[in-house]
Amino acid sequence: YGELGLESYIGAPVIVDGLVYGTVSVSSAVPRQAPFSESDRDLMRLVARWVGSLREREIRQEQLRGAEQRNQAIFNSQFQFQGLLEPDGTLIEANDTAVEFAGVPREDLIGRKFWDCHWWQASTKERDRLRESIGKAANGEFVRYTADVVGASGATFPIDFSIKPVRDDDSGEVVLLIPEGRVITEMVEAETKLRQTVAALAEALNQAEASDRAKSAFLASLSHEIRTPMNAVIGFGELLATTGLDGHQREYVETIQRAGDRLLGLIDDILDFSKIEAGRIELDEDPVVLGDIVHRVLEELAPEATKKGLELAYTVAPGLPTRVVGDEK
Repeated sequence: YGELGLESYIGAPVIVDGLVYGTVSVSSAVPRQAPFSESDRDLMRLVARWVGSLREREIRQEQLRGAEQRNQAIFNSQFQFQGLLEPDGTLIEANDTAVEFAGVPREDLIGRKFWDCHWWQASTKERDRLRESIGKAANGEFVRYTADVVGASGATFPIDFSIKPVRDDDSGEVVLLIPEGRVITEMVEAETKLRQTVAALAEALNQAEASDRAKSAFLASLSHEIRTPMNAVIGFGELLATTGLDGHQREYVETIQRAGDRLLGLIDDILDFSKIEAGRIELDEDPVVLGDIVHRVLEELAPEATKKGLELAYTVAPGLPTRVVGDEK
């Protein structure tokens, strides 16, 4: 103190958040007539505590402003619409995304009832539904639905909209409402296209079923038209077989009868193919003799082979079962 030319000095440390931040002091170059009293020191300590509390308050305010700025930056950087409402529906904040989407000054939105703001002028129905939803949220219910809102151009857009209630930690009462929304135009268009595709597929299925019904009707008619004369041929063949025939003639008649039966079987096969396509085929499981089946097939093909100068023959491999279970037709 001598270097500073001080003859008297009294001070106290300033404590901020438990650390020495500085000092509060009074000094003079004039000597005191009497030493500082304890009350003088108490007064300096009181002043130091007051200064320290002021600085702590300033630091808290700076921290709070920083937190508010960070929260506001996060709030405004979101791609979805977000805001804050009083429980009565008064809009107290809206992020930049929502304000820019509306295309109106922020002051034309803040402080108004939410349902009176630009976004909700699409229809009276939308405003009434919003008012009802805010009432539910104010009673603690989370609300979510698809809404139509108006943008800056005046066009209407579908959004996925929700209102979340915020309760006081102590009282449990709803003190704030957080409305959120995001445009879902692409999602709605995709759902519309999906519904259209499903409808087109259903129509195609109906047409396919109608085509199957028409094909079945055609095959039934074809079967009737062929069966009638073929039954006559087979019937006359049976009558012819009862007359006096030599061995060759009887063999020819039997071949005609088997060929007729085969043709009727082919008609049944055609109908079976139709049943296969419809998933309604039923196979018979009966004992059949493989050699007999091969022999009958060759007899039916023999006339055409003879015309072409061919001779048909077959052999049965040793060990091949003579009887198997299958559908002879």
